[in-house]
Amino acid sequence: MKQEHDENLRTHLLKTLGAAACAEDPEVAIRARKLLVRLAPPNPKPVFAKLLKHTVSKGESLHMIADIYDTPLARILLANPDLKVSDVLRPSIVLNIPYRCSAGPNG
Repeated sequence: MKQEHDENLRTHLLKTLGAAACAEDPEVAIRARKLLVRLAPPNPKPVFAKLLKHTVSKGESLHMIADIYDTPLARILLANPDLKVSDVLRPSIVLNIPYRCSAGPNG
């Protein structure tokens, strides 16, 4: 029970720090990022403050989707561990898109 509570607390803290890492105040963002590095487990599962869902349309590629959301391709791959850059995306596949600090699909 205590271990589960500790893990829930850790997950909440990592998500909160993830959001703080996007703060407008550069000093707050830098401190939050440093704490995230210290708290991360040896083989961390990526923790994103917010994930958007994107349903793939015909003709879309990972690069196009990364451009739409102004999010680095590497972050999309981290949020979708079963994907590879070389994968052909089929329409109707739903991808997790890490929310970019400064932008979303509409800015």
